[in-house]
Amino acid sequence: MRPTVELRILGPTELRGSDGALVHSFLPGPKRLALLSYLVLARPGAFVRRDRVLLHFWPDRDQQAARNALSNMLHQIRRSLGPEALRSRGTEEVGVSPDHLWCDAVAFMEAVEAERWSEAAELYRGELLDGLHVPGGGPELEQWLDRERYRLHREHARAHRKLAEEAETRGRHANAAAHWRTLLAAAPLDPEPILRLTTALEAAGRRSQALEAARDHVHRVRRELGAEPDPRVHERVEELEGGKGPSPMTRDQPSTLAVLPFQVLGDDDGAFASGLHHDLITRLSGLSGLRVTSRSSALHFAGGKDSVSSVARALGVSAVLDGAVRHAAGRIRLTVQLVDAWEETHRWAHSFDRELTTANLLDIQAELAEQIAEHLHAQLSPGEKRRTTEWTPTEDLEAYRLIAYGRRALDARTQEGMRKAATHFRRALAQDPESAVAWIGLADALTLLHDYGYESPDAVLPRAEEAIERALELDSQLAEAHASRGLLHATRREGPEAIRSLERAVELNPSFAEAHNWLGWVSPLLDDARGGLESAQRAVELAPLSAESVVNLSLGHLTTGAFEAAVREAQRVRELEPEYSTAPFYQSLALYRLHRLDEAIAILGDLEAAWAGAGPQATLAVLHAAGGGDERARQILNRLDVRDAPFATGLVRAALGEVEDAWKALERVETWHHWPTLAVHHFYPDVWDALRGDPRWARLVAELRRSWGLGD
Repeated sequence: MRPTVELRILGPTELRGSDGALVHSFLPGPKRLALLSYLVLARPGAFVRRDRVLLHFWPDRDQQAARNALSNMLHQIRRSLGPEALRSRGTEEVGVSPDHLWCDAVAFMEAVEAERWSEAAELYRGELLDGLHVPGGGPELEQWLDRERYRLHREHARAHRKLAEEAETRGRHANAAAHWRTLLAAAPLDPEPILRLTTALEAAGRRSQALEAARDHVHRVRRELGAEPDPRVHERVEELEGGKGPSPMTRDQPSTLAVLPFQVLGDDDGAFASGLHHDLITRLSGLSGLRVTSRSSALHFAGGKDSVSSVARALGVSAVLDGAVRHAAGRIRLTVQLVDAWEETHRWAHSFDRELTTANLLDIQAELAEQIAEHLHAQLSPGEKRRTTEWTPTEDLEAYRLIAYGRRALDARTQEGMRKAATHFRRALAQDPESAVAWIGLADALTLLHDYGYESPDAVLPRAEEAIERALELDSQLAEAHASRGLLHATRREGPEAIRSLERAVELNPSFAEAHNWLGWVSPLLDDARGGLESAQRAVELAPLSAESVVNLSLGHLTTGAFEAAVREAQRVRELEPEYSTAPFYQSLALYRLHRLDEAIAILGDLEAAWAGAGPQATLAVLHAAGGGDERARQILNRLDVRDAPFATGLVRAALGEVEDAWKALERVETWHHWPTLAVHHFYPDVWDALRGDPRWARLVAELRRSWGLGD
């Protein structure tokens, strides 16, 4: 039986019944709330002796009066929360049923013990029973509350410290700064958080914010303690005021850059502006000392209507490059400026005015990339410098134009756009058959036609594979070709090969958001939840406005047990792209794991997600079964055809407790598609508990792994 009551006592207190509604009548009674919290926390999942409870809550009453008061209050709790909320052992022990009540403080400590730091940080919304005063309570109760508050607060600080240090290790200094700010708010007079915060802010390119935070700390210590702060803080202020200190632009601390779409001046159709923008991002993305926001996220700011600071906040970058292109009378003119995102000051500006030739377009890109790297202090290795300056997408001007048209059509992600893109790339190849970029554009157009269900695999995938291999023959260092090969392997359920190709793409192009995103999708399919989460986090850093990247981040949280975070990211996807059906599907799965069944059921409704087949409706049946609605679950089951949906049928049968019928259906599964694979590895663990002890389960998992190219 799943918990039907939810108690939140970290921060604002909330008590919700099985219908998800707040139990308002319970909260005004401070002693009743304190008693329930004590029974939950004193010995989680176990029993507490009544005499111990009496000492804490009614120390001034005689034994009989205190016992009567306790019995009366326990009766009130049962009446408000249901008779199953409390349980007894003999006449002297009482406890809370963990099957009936979920508590955020208990979940918080479980997350800490499992080192699920993100989940722990999210659960801790504030101090335990903040501001609660219990009339008539004894000193033992106050002492217990103080100890619990200190213990939980200490573990909360440890979670944020771990998250900050992990973020620093990965070069995510803006994220690290957010965690150090939380620690500083909890201990504003402690020198360590402010020292770590200013270092993280500086590394993120926010020197002015670091200086402001350090000065605020100095003033606060003087005002509240009447003393001088730690000498190290004074030193940091001096370093920041004088522009000294460690440079944030080192290989371990990459600068962050967004290249905005170039404004098109005059009557130009924008093909060359689009090509320059795409290819410049490609060159810059290959630099390990620079983190470049994806082109897809940068395109959200086309038109130049947003301020630099608002763009920087949305994309999480420290510098922004924008510019304008004019093409007329056989010449091309590009004017660019590099702006410090936080100071909103110009670091550098330049104009290029050249005859319109392919060689000049490539020269402009190469010069731009070198100068941007120099001004952002991104050190180039010899190999990176060579790749940045020598990479040539095509030597034919008309092919360059057609490739730009193809990319633009492919961005639409419509059937018509994909077919037009394939045509443009074929025409580009007719002009320049040695263009690896055109070959990979064609491969992507063909693969996407299959992935979106517009073409059968036999019709397009062999031609896509030929195009990928031809691209790699021409340019073995083209990250996009390795990524496309990885996606093709994943489509064919060749798991290890897919991972190897995608990791090679990331190695060649550290800022390749799509490759990180695809790793975030493929890794959990191969039962690597942690690797999937890390790749998805990296993809969202590089493409924060990509609905696909954010939905894979929701999946990453879902598969690693951070269910609240999974809900939050799924909601963010729905803001970015309301029609993206995968987001509500993941949201419902996370709510299911949080035991918020009514919310999950309301979200699913008649939801369809093409890639998941019968997954949403099977999940709806599982939710009804979990909430005691077996009849509704059977109605859904009756609509499933075991021949077409054997896995979904088996899942619902297992949820209804029909174990042998579940096995009959599951043994009919011939192909392990994406949703069944994720379902076995990560979803519905309580449903599978009924099957795991059977030898057939091990055989099923082994068959699934083999189907994805993995060992037993």
